[in-house]
Amino acid sequence: MQARMATLYGLHCVYRLHNLNIQLALLEYERTIRQRRQQRRYNPYHWRLPRPRGSWFEIHFNNRAIPPHYFKTQLRMDRDTFDVLLNVLHRSLLMQNTSLRDCIPPEKVLALGLYRLAHGNSYSTIGANFGVAKSTVI
Repeated sequence: MQARMATLYGLHCVYRLHNLNIQLALLEYERTIRQRRQQRRYNPYHWRLPRPRGSWFEIHFNNRAIPPHYFKTQLRMDRDTFDVLLNVLHRSLLMQNTSLRDCIPPEKVLALGLYRLAHGNSYSTIGANFGVAKSTVI
């Protein structure tokens, strides 16, 4: 009788383990579906376009190996003068991040203004060069 009870208890344990494995598989399936849905909604603001990563500013500004002449032709001042002007105007050019978008760094804002003064291009052309929108250049 005890052998039969042990067998029944063993079968019951196997049945419970099987049910737990099924529940675990269902939870894992629901988790993967939730992750897929979140991956599809990467941009909740559909009207907002992502900024390109390879603009003139990101490529050349932080690269100290570019010739000083090239920097001067782009912004009409050398890098040392730019750094001094940035230190003077840093507080007035500083912005805060919003829930819609990250702010533009002060050195990029200053470079936008100097590039506009130096070349006189249209706002949309400058925006394409710096990877920002036309309204940001304005």
